[in-house]
Amino acid sequence: MRRILRIASRDFVAVISTKGFIVGLLIIPAMMVLMVVLGPRLFDDASFQVEGEFALVDPTGSIAPELHAALDPDAIARRRLEEFQRELEQDPEVVQDLAGIAVNQSMDDVLGPAPNIRLIERSADVDIEVEKEWLNEESEGLRHTALIVIHDNAVRPRTGESTFGTYDLYVPPGLDDRVLDFIYSNVREATVNARVSAQALDRDTIDSIVRVPRQRSITVSEGQEG
Repeated sequence: MRRILRIASRDFVAVISTKGFIVGLLIIPAMMVLMVVLGPRLFDDASFQVEGEFALVDPTGSIAPELHAALDPDAIARRRLEEFQRELEQDPEVVQDLAGIAVNQSMDDVLGPAPNIRLIERSADVDIEVEKEWLNEESEGLRHTALIVIHDNAVRPRTGESTFGTYDLYVPPGLDDRVLDFIYSNVREATVNARVSAQALDRDTIDSIVRVPRQRSITVSEGQEG
């Protein structure tokens, strides 16, 4: 019996000492973490497409062109990729390494289909109550998805004030939260860009100043580091 146990013990040690076993032991948990982290990003929104008509009332005259630029499909894809990369920087290093491979192979799945949006500008003196009714009108084309009313002090504070205005957002019933998130992020992007331009500042410089990416730690052992 002792001999059997000794042989079994020796074989067990031999197996767990192999590189294949050790690598497998490390890779499987890492792959599980990767799927937990990337799964929702890769699959949940893979086929969802933001669609609709947005009506915009912009008394400032500055946010409308910025919103047109923000809604450009190429600009949206670039921001989505940058946001994904920022989120990935907060993940464990092993997940970052594996995700780099997955993202390079599945970029279309990560970003999802390009949005299909039509931005309609309304005059600054339009009747807002009438425009609200537009949200629930039947449409043969894209759904009437949002009415965005920019405050007149959204780009420059009123005289004697230091705070900026924002905007009012009106939507029809049952609008998907992902569409709301899309509207919020793009109106914010357009508003920030308009404010930066009004102050004669450079957006890229500001972004580079406030961004501090997470760096990999370097393990230092006696006589070496890596």
